[in-house]
Amino acid sequence: MAIFVTTLTYDSSTNPNHKGWAQNFGIAFSTLGWVSSGDQGAINYNGNYGTASISNVAITSNVLTLTFTSPTNSFANGQVVLLSGLTTNTFLNGQYITVTGFTTTTVTANFTHTNVVSVADTGTMTISYGWLTSTGTPDITAATFPVNHTFRFRGAYVAVTPTFTNLQTTNNLTTISFGTAGHGLDLNRTVNQGLNISGVVNASFTFLNTNPTGGWPIFSLTASTIVINTGSSPRADIASTAVSAGTGNPVYSGASAQGSICDTALYSGDLYIAITSNFTNVTPGTNTADWKRIFFDIWTSNDTLSSTNKLYAKFLYGTNSSFLPQPYFYFGSSTDGLGNITTNYNWGTTTPVAMTPSSTATSTAEWESDFSGASGRFAGILWRGYSASTSPTSLISIERSHDNSGNDTDAYWSIFVQANYSSLGGGLNFSQIIYKPSVGGAGPFETGVGAIHTINTSQGQAYNNSIPVLPVFPLAGYVGNPSTNVISMRGTDTGEGALVTTTLYGNQIPFLMSERGALTNFGTTSSGCAAGIRWN
Repeated sequence: MAIFVTTLTYDSSTNPNHKGWAQNFGIAFSTLGWVSSGDQGAINYNGNYGTASISNVAITSNVLTLTFTSPTNSFANGQVVLLSGLTTNTFLNGQYITVTGFTTTTVTANFTHTNVVSVADTGTMTISYGWLTSTGTPDITAATFPVNHTFRFRGAYVAVTPTFTNLQTTNNLTTISFGTAGHGLDLNRTVNQGLNISGVVNASFTFLNTNPTGGWPIFSLTASTIVINTGSSPRADIASTAVSAGTGNPVYSGASAQGSICDTALYSGDLYIAITSNFTNVTPGTNTADWKRIFFDIWTSNDTLSSTNKLYAKFLYGTNSSFLPQPYFYFGSSTDGLGNITTNYNWGTTTPVAMTPSSTATSTAEWESDFSGASGRFAGILWRGYSASTSPTSLISIERSHDNSGNDTDAYWSIFVQANYSSLGGGLNFSQIIYKPSVGGAGPFETGVGAIHTINTSQGQAYNNSIPVLPVFPLAGYVGNPSTNVISMRGTDTGEGALVTTTLYGNQIPFLMSERGALTNFGTTSSGCAAGIRWN
């Protein structure tokens, strides 16, 4: 059990301002014992997207050339690569470079430094993505943004391949060879992606220039070849033929409608989602009609009971046109490893679920935010230090069910969110009970007035030298045992930032109280309320 006090910015207009709230929100989860789900494309992904062993280094006119061996994936223009472990050119250790040119054995990147004569070296190149590589801001996540998307993560974005060097068709599978030039496409994540081909002049293979809708489906890849399925234009086998013309444009596809299946790709240190269908050669970051820059992470519970009922919590860190932080929530019991919660219990599946107030962005200002929890529970009061009348203060509580003694059980999870922005999420209050998969799945997803079930009062309850603390009850098909993670009170019975200790299940438990922002309407639309999160 732990507490974590930090500050969050309330602005997404610049990369540092956006990191100032989104990154710190993730740090709260990790500090309190939750762990990365390991989903690729998530900004908290703790793996890598490919490595290689450095064998040679040269710098000429501020261009770095690295020769490598044993690559585990393709390198591509626009990838951000971390250098480490060099023993001769040690000044390169810890440097992130952006690839500007590649072959199957070399990459080049702009790097300002005096010339270095070509010299053998050792070390590791790691294709990277995370908060340290990000330089952008989230594009607007409004009603036309596919929040309840399904990701198809494609790895690195590739605009166009190098020129083909050889073509061969066998059993309606056409092998495209690139020689030592390579092609840049991800070796694991681009199978079934389309490839639009142009410029082929050899008469036996000009049929490839007539691309089916969505491109020729990629069947398999190696570092120097791409095999495409040409069965939609069947023909007899064609022998291996050397060629000197023809290139391929990977096809990216998505849609802006809710529920869309959308390609995602990494480029220049950021992640982008495709929101139009079947387009090629549009570099991410050059417009928002085809690509939108996004940020998300997925955290999982990590307590002992997670062996039988693990919760996956996905957060997409968006923004609106006024640069207000706009985080979206998704909860479920599993993921596919590519950023999708595969058993997604209603959060974000019909309309976006946004925890976003309607205040004013405050640039670089930082506001106290308070978190507590452990590896099987999480609670936070976000932007509590923002004291203006339109304060964005919001609350989130995630905890397990409890037995009659207050001990955690694996029967279900209780999720409560109190925010004060409703145009996308359907209401100010959100709650849901999620049973473990073998028992019953999710209970009703509740929004709006009364979604958080507590005892509301319209006046102060101080009496006879006592002040009651009002419990919050999960409804799990029955009235469940009360929460130990969150309580409510009448605002006049407590104070902003007050520590209130009460007895629950025979144990003394402290709570940090707030009556700002959304919390003044905790569990109701009536003002004058307060809420508190467990503070140990």
